[in-house]
Amino acid sequence: MEGKDHNEIDMDPDVMLRRLGARAAPWYDMADLLNTLNRKGYDSNIIEEMADIPRPVQSMWVVASNVYRSFADSPELSASDLAYFEPADRAECLIDLRNVLVVRRAAAAKYIAENQLDTQDSAVLARSIKEHERKRSGYQSFSEDPGDCLAFKYWRDAQETKNPDQIAKFVKLGTACAVSDSARAALKGLLGQSDDEIGDGSGDHVLTTYDAVLPMPPLTADETSFRMLPVAGELSQVSPDDILAAPKAVTEGIFQMFVVPQGGVGVKWLPAPMWTVIQKLKSPVAVTVKDCAEYPEILYTNAVKNRTEATKVRGGLGMLIVEREPPGGIPTPTGAQFFLVSNAQGHVGIRNGGHVTADDRVLGLIVTGLRPFTPDMANTGKSLMSGINL
Repeated sequence: MEGKDHNEIDMDPDVMLRRLGARAAPWYDMADLLNTLNRKGYDSNIIEEMADIPRPVQSMWVVASNVYRSFADSPELSASDLAYFEPADRAECLIDLRNVLVVRRAAAAKYIAENQLDTQDSAVLARSIKEHERKRSGYQSFSEDPGDCLAFKYWRDAQETKNPDQIAKFVKLGTACAVSDSARAALKGLLGQSDDEIGDGSGDHVLTTYDAVLPMPPLTADETSFRMLPVAGELSQVSPDDILAAPKAVTEGIFQMFVVPQGGVGVKWLPAPMWTVIQKLKSPVAVTVKDCAEYPEILYTNAVKNRTEATKVRGGLGMLIVEREPPGGIPTPTGAQFFLVSNAQGHVGIRNGGHVTADDRVLGLIVTGLRPFTPDMANTGKSLMSGINL
């Protein structure tokens, strides 16, 4: 993973992996845990297996944490500004700022926070600042303020088209974010208009003002990315009919409102993360597992050397996600997959595809498992990092 200066953490690797798995700290502090584990010989593959943090996310946290720490102590940013970057998905807003001069990152981060920019808009801002740093033609009319840098971008965009409507569009966008008189004048000069002819506040442009501002923050990806799955029951007690009769979940609208389907009243529902493997499922159902260590098919991992170590990272409560109707039908069982089956006596269990027999009834393909926070960390949150020298 890419990284620069980072903080060494004096902690047992098992403890660090558990804290990573519990997401027990802000992402930029977890980046220090990742760096320390890397230096102790734990590569990104092992960390992904043991802490459920995908390798691309690990890399992003490490790179973004270097950017974050370059402005975190700046007096330019308030506590509320820094709080904007607390959600893990906001780390991506900082990735492109790594290409911006360090002395200009604090102002850029403040602009991102105050204007609640998403990942895409943050990347546009970073590129705009970099273009200004390169002193492209015309930059003298635009200050180093992030708003002026965006205005400079729109000024350049307007000069690259001959379409009057497009020019007017870019001028309007640039004028909206420009902060200096010279920047506004440069933009308006593209239309040959005076300062009074653009954005004069007349007609439909009038903004009604109030003594208070109603908060309207956009939901983050983490706050809307889930899929409701029916929970058929616990693996040792669930029946084949419980699996096959579980209702399909329905969500609708951009707010992912959950609609209880017919027959869904009284059913327990799991808000599963919207991972690609879960998002593509046609007819999924969830099954709880009291202790994953009791099932060798779940317990096995090539990231550890023995059962004791495997139990540490995979034992305890778990959840299986099963696809009852894979596209093209349930595949012919092979050793590369695991299935939920019922035997001749009607008992439901897990089978590796290579061990499915003619007496087994295949109920569905197990696509993934889920683990909760480590029990002794479930309610501790960020306090787990207290007392640690970062």
